[in-house]
Amino acid sequence: MRLIEATDKIGRPITIAPKFKEMMEKAGFVDVVERKSRWPTNKWAKDPKLKELGMWSAAASLSGVEGIAMALFTRVLGWSAEETTTFCSAVRKDFKNPRIHGYWDV
Repeated sequence: MRLIEATDKIGRPITIAPKFKEMMEKAGFVDVVERKSRWPTNKWAKDPKLKELGMWSAAASLSGVEGIAMALFTRVLGWSAEETTTFCSAVRKDFKNPRIHGYWDV
């Protein structure tokens, strides 16, 4: 939620993806096809394909957590670098926890 708060605050919301189809149509594109899917955030899924997708998703997410959060949290939300680093450590821990059944809407 903190990431959403920060991006909303600077007028660049990260929750805009559900509006892409409508935006494309307003821009003049026709026959826009929208395909929705859910990707696990780690290897918690039982289905082998989703489990592998979750492992790749976690790897990509883990490598960017601090890079994404540091500027937004320190410059926009007013956190210290130390607070942000500590928070990112907890986020990485949660990404690795297969008991947390998170997913991305894509």
